[in-house]
Amino acid sequence: MKRTLTDNGYILAESGKYEHREVWEQHKGKIPKGYEIHHINHNRHDNRIENLALLPEKIHRRIHAGCVVVNGEWYKRCVRCKKLKRLKDNFYVRKGHINSWCKTCVKEAVYESRKLNRS
Repeated sequence: MKRTLTDNGYILAESGKYEHREVWEQHKGKIPKGYEIHHINHNRHDNRIENLALLPEKIHRRIHAGCVVVNGEWYKRCVRCKKLKRLKDNFYVRKGHINSWCKTCVKEAVYESRKLNRS
């Protein structure tokens, strides 16, 4: 069986499909529209069925954006201040993309930038 490593780190099977998607479909059936296959241990080469999970696209994006669920609420650590903050109130989310800085840090950076530009 011929396998190729893609530029984004996934394994492409001989069929032309990503290997992890092929493994999922062999064991669990068709992947529904709006869902993605997630590598639980984040190793894109580990395509064992035990390491794969079917997730809605939104949840999958959040996990890869560094979000975690705490007591049923989504949280994310701000890259700038390093604080873990509730996603709902503290981060800008546009078209599914979650900002890496919290709202407070974004506002502080904008204020600092304006202050520098005035001098």
